[in-house]
Amino acid sequence: MWRESAFAFDNGCRLLGESNERLGELLAFCGDHADAVTGETIRLWRLGRRDAPFWAYRGLWVSLRANGHTAGELFGLLGFSFRE
Repeated sequence: MWRESAFAFDNGCRLLGESNERLGELLAFCGDHADAVTGETIRLWRLGRRDAPFWAYRGLWVSLRANGHTAGELFGLLGFSFRE
């Protein structure tokens, strides 16, 4: 069963439109994480087979905001937000 957290994470990844390999680099960079993760790890997070860590959600949020999405729009699409 797909959990809400995986659904939100996958929706955010779809909005970015990048490959899982590229997302592994981008989310780590924007989430202030030391190392990139593999495309396979991103795939597992998107499917809900593993929980994505907090820094990955933060990196997703920062990346989407940098692409011009508003905080209100993202909250409506993803169901979560960060204080900026």
